[in-house]
Amino acid sequence: MKKKKRTGRAADPLAPPREGLIPGTWKLMDPSRMGGIVDRPRPPESWTARHVGNRLIEAHRTLKRLPMKIRPASVKTAWPVFEQEPVDSDEDEQVKVEATAVEIELMEDAIGWPMRFLPAVFASAGDVNRWASQLKVEEFEKIEDGHHSVPWHELRAIADSLNAAGEAVR
Repeated sequence: MKKKKRTGRAADPLAPPREGLIPGTWKLMDPSRMGGIVDRPRPPESWTARHVGNRLIEAHRTLKRLPMKIRPASVKTAWPVFEQEPVDSDEDEQVKVEATAVEIELMEDAIGWPMRFLPAVFASAGDVNRWASQLKVEEFEKIEDGHHSVPWHELRAIADSLNAAGEAVR
């Protein structure tokens, strides 16, 4: 009867998880500590004005990153079409990062909240969208709750409506 060779994993908790890994000094990190390092902050248990504000700002940021045409396809010109040769440029070109499918889905959810949940005061829906389009999440995180530059009343109304509708916090 053959005895099975022990890999040493049970005896040594710091043994490499798989054979063939490069030996070295390493240790396992508690997965609960990785949340702040790898992932974004976890959403709250229920909708809050601050979380609604973050989502609206992110929605407008995503909207700005979508590829858009500047004129309708039906617009034509009388000028003849000339073939253009590619131009070699030594200048550094900026790479435009387009939105992911998840970002677009979250944008589509959030972008209509002011119009959907603030219909009685139409002007405030436009004001909330204008505010969200002119701010970055990093800037919003530095603003204290209740600061006059933020439409807190409208954001709370949207959060209350989302909670009343039973919408999952994302």
